[in-house]
Parts: sequence; C-alpha cells; structure tokens
Amino acid sequence: MQLEIKRNSNIIAAVEIDENTLFTHKLMGEHKVKADFIAGSALPIQIGDYIEHRSERFYINTPPEVEKINNFTYRYLVEFEGEIYKLYTKIFMDEGVADFSYHGTPEDFLLLILTNINTIDAGWQIANVDELPAQTLIFSGDSCRTALTKIAEAFNLEFRLVQRNIYLEKSVGADTTLQFAYGRGKGLYHLNRNKIDDTNVVTRVYGFGSQKNISYKYRDGLPRLVFDERFLQANTDLYGIREGSINFDDIFPNRTGTITAIDNEDKLLFRDSSIEFDINDHLLEGTTAKVVFKTGALAGYEFEIERYRNNIKEIKLIPFEEQNDYVLPNDLNFPEVGDEYTLVDIRMPDIYIVEAEADLKKETQRYLEENSVPRVTYTLEIDEKYIRERGIDLRVANLIRVIDEALGINNKIRIAELSYPLVNTDKVTATIADTIPYTIQEKNIADTIDNNTHIENVDRKNTELARRSALRFRKLQELMFDPDGYFDPESIKPGSIETLMLSVGARSQNFGLIGVTIEANAENNPNTLKISAGQLAHYQIEIEELGYVWEMDPNIFTDLDPEKPYYVYAKCSATALTGVWEVSENPKMVDDEEGHYLFNLGILYPVKDGRRDFDFTNGMTYINGDTITTGTIKSLDGLNYFDLAGGKFKIGNEESSLDYNVTEQGRLTLKGVLVSSLVLADAAAIENLTVRNLRTRDEGRRLEILESKNNLTLYDQQGREVTRIDDDIDSDQSTGDPLGGIRSTNPVNRRVSFQSGNGIFSNGSNVPFFSATTGLQTNASIVGMLFQSQGDISAGIAGINYSNSGWAGYFNGGVRIEGGKGGLDLRSGLHLKPLRITANRNQSLDDNSVYVACYNTAEIEIRLPYNAKEGRIIYVRRINDRVIVRGSGYNMVRAEVENNVLINRGDLWQFYWDGGYWLCNYQGRSS
Repeated sequence: MQLEIKRNSNIIAAVEIDENTLFTHKLMGEHKVKADFIAGSALPIQIGDYIEHRSERFYINTPPEVEKINNFTYRYLVEFEGEIYKLYTKIFMDEGVADFSYHGTPEDFLLLILTNINTIDAGWQIANVDELPAQTLIFSGDSCRTALTKIAEAFNLEFRLVQRNIYLEKSVGADTTLQFAYGRGKGLYHLNRNKIDDTNVVTRVYGFGSQKNISYKYRDGLPRLVFDERFLQANTDLYGIREGSINFDDIFPNRTGTITAIDNEDKLLFRDSSIEFDINDHLLEGTTAKVVFKTGALAGYEFEIERYRNNIKEIKLIPFEEQNDYVLPNDLNFPEVGDEYTLVDIRMPDIYIVEAEADLKKETQRYLEENSVPRVTYTLEIDEKYIRERGIDLRVANLIRVIDEALGINNKIRIAELSYPLVNTDKVTATIADTIPYTIQEKNIADTIDNNTHIENVDRKNTELARRSALRFRKLQELMFDPDGYFDPESIKPGSIETLMLSVGARSQNFGLIGVTIEANAENNPNTLKISAGQLAHYQIEIEELGYVWEMDPNIFTDLDPEKPYYVYAKCSATALTGVWEVSENPKMVDDEEGHYLFNLGILYPVKDGRRDFDFTNGMTYINGDTITTGTIKSLDGLNYFDLAGGKFKIGNEESSLDYNVTEQGRLTLKGVLVSSLVLADAAAIENLTVRNLRTRDEGRRLEILESKNNLTLYDQQGREVTRIDDDIDSDQSTGDPLGGIRSTNPVNRRVSFQSGNGIFSNGSNVPFFSATTGLQTNASIVGMLFQSQGDISAGIAGINYSNSGWAGYFNGGVRIEGGKGGLDLRSGLHLKPLRITANRNQSLDDNSVYVACYNTAEIEIRLPYNAKEGRIIYVRRINDRVIVRGSGYNMVRAEVENNVLINRGDLWQFYWDGGYWLCNYQGRSS
C-alpha cells in the first residue's frame, strides 16, 4: 500500500508502507499516524505536509527522523498528527492577556476558543455543546488545546473533533449493540486484563465542603462544611479500610438570588424582593459580605456589600476596580433586572446549611462509588475476519459489550483507545476502560498518596554570583599545590584522607534551576512524573556568545515501571539555549549524544509503599582549608535543612521550629517557642520581630522591650494579632502615618487603635465601658469621662486648634447631643458643610449633605437620604427657581403627612429624621 504525502493538495511523495505504520486514537487524547517506512532516496517532506485517512487530515508538526542506511536506502520515522494538535499552536487569551479568569457556560468557553484559533487557522466551528450552568475558570499561559481539556473537566464533559468541528457533550460516544466474546465466530482473539493498581482504592472517604458562608461556631468550630456521619464507606469487606478525603470547594451554604428592581440613577443599587432573611443579622465578624454575579453583564465578578436595607430588600455595592483601573459597575456594565447572584462571606440561615450538607454527602457518595473499586482496563485483540465480514466500524468512546466468563466480565464498557495498521484497518487492537481519561490533566482520584513535589527556584540575581564562585573554585584547584611535599599516596589510607582541597560532584552537574517544578507521583500516580517548564542555569558550561541559561520545555512521563529506578536528566542543545527533560533506565554521560549536553538532575526511585521518592544529584560541594561551600545541608529525614542556594532554612519539627523564608516569604518564623529566660543588653534593639503564642516559664516574670525598631507584633492563641509596636521615633511626619507607636487589635472583629507621637486613632466602636454612676453602656471608639472640674477647661474630651486652618473637632458621622449636664459648648461657632447646587437636574442627597444651597435656574427635585440615621438634620435654602423636596420613599410631616415640600424663593427649611418620618420646619425667609 502506498501512503500519499501532500502539500497544498499536491502529492509530493508516495511511499510503500507495511504494518509498522499505525493509526492510534485515544479518547480526548492522542490522534495520530506513526509511519515507519523505507525510501529509495531522500524525500522533500517538511513540517506542514499531511496525509489523509478516513476523510481526515494528519499533519507533520515535528521534523521527521531520518536514518541513512546507504546511498539508496533511507529509513523514515514520521508522526502525522490530527487536527486537534493545531489547538496547541495558539495561546488561549482573552482581551489580549493569557492570565485571566473567565465566567461562562460551556458554549461561552468554546466560542472563546474559536475566537482564538480562527485568528491563525480559519474554519473551526462548534458542532454541538451541552447546556450547563456557568462557571468561572482561571487560565494561565494555556494553549487552546489545554484550555479545552480544562473546560471539559470543569464541566464534567467530553470532547471530540470531526475535522475542525468540536463536540463538547456529556458523552461523545454511542451505545452500540456490538458484542465480543471468546469462541468461534464471536470476534475475540485475546483479552488481557491489565495489572490492577489498587493504590488509589479508597473504601472510607471523609467529605469536606467549602469554608464559605459558615461561622466560627459551626459544629463546634469546624472550619469546613461536613455532614453528620463525617465519612462514608464501601467495599471494606473486600479491600479493608483504606481512608481518603476529598474537598468540594464549590459546595457551601448558598442562595441564588434574582434582581427584581434597580435604581436607574445609582448603578450600585439593586433590590431582590425574594430575600427571606435580614442579611445584617448574618454577617461574619471581621468579614465583609459579598455578592458574586452568576449571569448578566457582571457575571463572574465579586463585589463587597456597602449596606443592606432589609425593609426594602436593597443591596448597595462597593465599586470594584480592576488592575487596569477599569471600574465596575459603570454605564455599560451594571446590574439589571433578572440577573442572578450569590451571597458569600456571610453566615447563611440553617436551612441553607442543611441543604448544603445534603449536597456534600451526595457528592461524597458519588466519589466513593467511583473510587472504592480498582480502576482496570482491558486490551482486546479482535478477529479481523469478524470485523471485515460484518462491516464493523469501531469508534473511540462507543460502548461495546465484552463477555469473558473466566474473568467474570459481561459488561458494556467504553472504547478508550484504538489502533490498527493503515495497510489492514480490520486488524484492530482496542483498550476498553470504565474511566474518562483527561489526558492533559488526568482526572483526580482518591488522594491517598502524598505528592512528592520539589520546587527549585534560584534567584536570578544570585545565579551570576554562583557561577563566578564555581569558576573561582575551579581556578583554585588548578593553582593549588603542596607546599610541604606531604601529600603523596601514603596520605590516603583506608581510615583517613588528608588533602588540601576536596571537590564533591561533577563539572556537568554544577547547575541550578529557575522556576522548575518536579512532581513525582503526579496526579496521585506513582508511575507518572511531571517536570514543568523553566530555566537551567549552568555555573561552568556555556555556549559562547549565547550564554549559560537554557530554556527548558515541560515533559510528562507516564506508564513508568514501578519496579525500576530512573535517571532524570536535562537534554540541552550545544548550539542553542533550549532543552527538554528526559528519563532513562540507564545512566547517561554528559556527552553521550552528539550536539547535546546531558545534565544529570536526579534519581527517581522505584515504587515503595505506593509512592516514589526523588533525590537531586546536581550541584557541587567544595572544601578547602576551614571553608565548606555548598548548596544544601540537611538531615537524613529531610525535616531539618539549610538551603544556602535558596536562602532558607528550617530547624525543629511540626510542633516547634525556627525557619526563614519557609513559613512566610522573607520572614524569620519561630513556632511553639517557650521563653525561659530572656535578657536584653542596655539599649538593645529588636527589629521586625513577630511573636505568636509567647509564654514565659515563670508567671511572675515580665518581658520588657527596651526599644522597638520598625515593629513588634503579638498574637493570641488562635494566631490573631493583638498588639503591634511600631517605631514612633522615626515615623514619617510628612505622610502623617498613623501606624507609628502602639497598635492594638481586637482579634474578634479586627478593629484597631493606634497610639504614637503623631496622635491617637481608634475604629474599635466597641468599648464595653459601663458606668455605675450614669448607668450607660457605651459602644464607642474613644470614651472620655469627667468626674471633677478644675483648670480653664473641664471636659471628657477636649480639642484645641492652634493652627491657622483645620478644626479642633471633626465629626463626619454626626454628633449626638443628649440631656444632662453641660450639653455642647461651641466657643468658636458652628460650621455646617455646604452643598451648592447649580445644575438644573434632580439631586439625591448623601451622608455628606448638611446645608443645601439651591442656585438652580429651572425646577429641580431634591431627594432626602433613605439611609439616614435617627436625628439627622438637613437644611435646604432656595435662591432662584422652584425646589421640591421629597422623602425618597418615606413620608414627610409638616402640619400633616405629605409626600413633598415646595420651597418658596428665599425660604430656608429644616428636615429632621426621627426614624419614621421626615419632620419639616419652615425656618424663615430673607427680606
């Protein structure tokens, strides 16, 4: 059979192929033809050329491998890849950025993929997509291909391509009547059940929901949603108790609301008449309630709630500003009637908690059913005569019935993979499985194996220093000599070694990694290794005029042999700063492959107790004289270490430890510290000290901080900041920074107070001071009481203004005056902030409106605030044209109840809110 290779519909080569040219198709994965053939001369084939098979095109996307056997014999190994691989060539972007979040339905996401790919490869379209509720997904540097897998997995859908038509459905396969069994005329040559890997079987599952919308009092302080039984189990009689846990972060007590009314002038306001509880009664201490829109122009965006008015079911949002200064809502994107939203960061009523716990239990049960039995696959070798005579067309994802009494199989199982030689399409080998293989990001199963993740991140600023140091030590080796004539072979004995300098490691291994993640046991599979993209900076080897930092492509290694160790190395070009990660069962020398450096990175050990370990082998250690220069020093258990290259260390255990750059970036952290004796010298200074759970052995002893430079922070038993002492000597006077001095925090509601040389500030609003004399319970940020009068001024709180501007006292929220002794003494007069209205349009007053001067030249309406506090006073003075004052939904009272007040020219009116009505009083008219 000849295979025709085309370019622009023209045949550029026709080659003879045999059974070594195979077609392979995996569900949501590999779709290619691997060709292995002999040619009599060199062929003019290149990237972009293609073949056609069953009405589909398969393209050359990587350079073919060519082996010249002699002048008349060339062996070619060529991979022809299906249309789906085109999606790898386009970065998935939205509004010009590759790192973004996007909210939409499956169709919305597919349309965004088409918008991207059609810019470089026209003709892509949607064949069919299932309708499902919208979700918000996050993308970072994805290609359209990897994005398609993320989308399918997020919505629990499957995808397939027919040429450039994309299907995204619950199941892309068909339920067929095909049946295969052993025996004459039954179609099955051989069936092999692959080795069962029951590592990931879990028979007891603890299900946890989200932390959202539950208070700290939930089930005696549990931080996540749970259900009554706490765990579910199945098949313990078959496999024993194998525990696992699963978090469902999308399950939490929530209510989907619908906007029923909006304010046409204020885009921050909307109403939902169906809200059946008072949101104000369900706020969480120290947390701002939020709204997340599910549909409409603001879908996917989260807004903090400024206030909620229960009597009219109205929510006011705080505007959201994106990084590019784009503010929402705005005149183009704002809430509209019919938009759906969810409330978050509140304590939901009990009925919603019960419903969420039921959902959590249901999803945990579904998870248990999928993971309480071993995952198995079967490989079928099907009778090609059976296929040919019946005209059977097997397709990936279709269901077929397989019967084998010896193995106890009589089920309909999906075809997960198909392969056959192009010269005999009836000679089919099939893999059937009962799982959905998301091949770019494998479907997670029970999390019973600890992922072994190594992240190496060397600061680029330190790379050149490390390189210079390595070259300096190599030069030191060359210059080193024996001044005493002592170091002869006799000095190296079985029991000791005496030398001037010792270097441990190999020149080729003296490199560091930048931004590389190495993940053994990836996706909980000990036979999968993932290594991310990043950079390899070599400290001794470089490409002349190019540099010494190689850009490394990512790689995933699957189906590793659990019984074997593997050598992991970086295959780096000797002519360009590019490379890729590789593994090998055998060690590789640095120059084993012409044109490349093979830099050994580490060793992946065989599987033990269901997991693999990984150790690095790169790096160098130098010992000369009394100096040791190395990268890392660590204990055998790996819990204590000094990472000198990464600038971090940790000493201790999980209960008590000291670390730097580990618990928190750039910070020294002490955990579980017991101070038995602390002595500070005279004029001692403590800089940037953070103290958590500080205790002294003797109750009577005090800890005194003689001087605090920058800050000292104290925390309570729950890790909540209580007191912070900042440097109030060197604080910035020009900025008026209130953080200088002593800062105290209420750990419950996170309210704070500051005291420094710059002044006193408090937003606590919760001083529970009870006076037996007055019988008053206060709720204030600052309380001042006067018990004795003396001096020039006697007052609970006094303010004196010595500047040419400013105020001795300023109260933005108003001043409440009650009876009793003294009242309010205004020695320097009363100043009311004016609002001058000059435009001829209606005006809604806000919290800052006190005295309104109306200079309008046409009739206007003024609406009084609908969120006023009791006792609020507003003055309105008309200068020119008609002014009508309305109560914004509340009645007004002059001699009787009215809807509005008409102010005559020159009149001044006072409006007083008593909590139920706006009381209106005519103040007089200018002459």
